[in-house]
Amino acid sequence: MILDLTSSLSAKQTIASLLGINSKTTQQQLDIIGREFNASDVFSDYITHSIDRKYRESLIKFFHVTTVYEDDLQSFIELGLITLKESLIKTKLGEFLTESDIQFDIDNEKVMVAGKVFELSNKKWSRIYERIYGIDSNINGFSLFNPVDFNYSMIIKAPEFLNSLDIVLQDEGLNMKLESKWEENSHPFIIEANIPIEKVDLFSNQDDSTLQSFIEFASNRARSTTQSTIYDSNIIYLKKNINISPLEIVSYEKIDYTMNLDL
Repeated sequence: MILDLTSSLSAKQTIASLLGINSKTTQQQLDIIGREFNASDVFSDYITHSIDRKYRESLIKFFHVTTVYEDDLQSFIELGLITLKESLIKTKLGEFLTESDIQFDIDNEKVMVAGKVFELSNKKWSRIYERIYGIDSNINGFSLFNPVDFNYSMIIKAPEFLNSLDIVLQDEGLNMKLESKWEENSHPFIIEANIPIEKVDLFSNQDDSTLQSFIEFASNRARSTTQSTIYDSNIIYLKKNINISPLEIVSYEKIDYTMNLDL
């Protein structure tokens, strides 16, 4: 089964199909949420071992916004979506940094820039350390992609990592303008994938992909009516150090720069 949360309606249909109930019952149960009960309580009578097994075997629609350097999709085709730690070694991002005279030693937590070695554990480099070994150990994306309603400006031009690296290097007296150099030679893409639900961490850093948590997550999406509530129920995290394989990727689509991405 494909768990589809691309709209409020599709989220309702997904809940109904997963639990084997009709749309009217689904809506009635959703209407109860927020008064005295949470979603997992409201739908608890419909959750059985067979439903849980069906859920565990399901895939979830996932969208990831990225920038592709020189329109070279080869690393995505060969490797899929991988964590930042691996990207610094295996992809165009690593090649780009090497060409800029920057080499990361991931195992020893060091970086060499223009012949000078910096310790990533140094406080001045804490934001880079956190990206490599912390937040960017979890790939994240969206349950839907809607450039009209959401601001993707932070990720539509260049990897956020390059912005962080520029800031740290400027503090070290090195004005390398990595983000702008990348932007000049890249285009944004939206990557759509169908990924096993057990790869997903529905609530960041809780390693949580249980059926009960999915019902909470999907119910939030089904009941979202404003931009802020849609956004809150839209972000999907993968578990730490989990990648998306090439076989799980459905499509790559170049994003038109003329889209309104700065609302």
